Amino acid sequence: EQNECHDEKIDDGCNELELDKLKAKVIHQNNGGVSSARNKGLDIAKGKYITFIDSDDMIKSNYIEIILNKINEEQFDYCFFSWEATGRNKGQYIIKNEPEKWNTSVWDCIYSKKAIGNNRFPEDKQIGEEIEFNKKVRIGKKANILDILYIYQSGREDSLTVKYSQEK
Repeated sequence: EQNECHDEKIDDGCNELELDKLKAKVIHQNNGGVSSARNKGLDIAKGKYITFIDSDDMIKSNYIEIILNKINEEQFDYCFFSWEATGRNKGQYIIKNEPEKWNTSVWDCIYSKKAIGNNRFPEDKQIGEEIEFNKKVRIGKKANILDILYIYQSGREDSLTVKYSQEK
């Protein structure tokens, strides 16, 4: 291919044809939940490092540049980066060492493919699937990026986090 692109997006059953217009490889699959989509991405990933972006969140315009600079600066097994929340729970979260105990997400971290190995997200869980994954892969050499790279859309009424906290 002349215009080979290494960005890959997983359409987890939303049938969003706009994704096909991106200069990225789009993998369409039936909706199997977030773990199924993440596992599919892990199975086909070709790079040395992997990070996750939830479909309802955003990243800063310098997200990739700062991550690549950090990778060129030092090798690591996993690397946290800082983030901010919008919506109901506005705030900035600077991760100088480890995230707060309540933050069990995977989107505030870059993982080496080697550290992930054959570990995958449990597909039988709707909530907390990230906890088990992180316990297995956040081992080895850790690094931190203090820059805010991720924008978490907090407090959406239809989010799994809100439904879980309301015991729905």
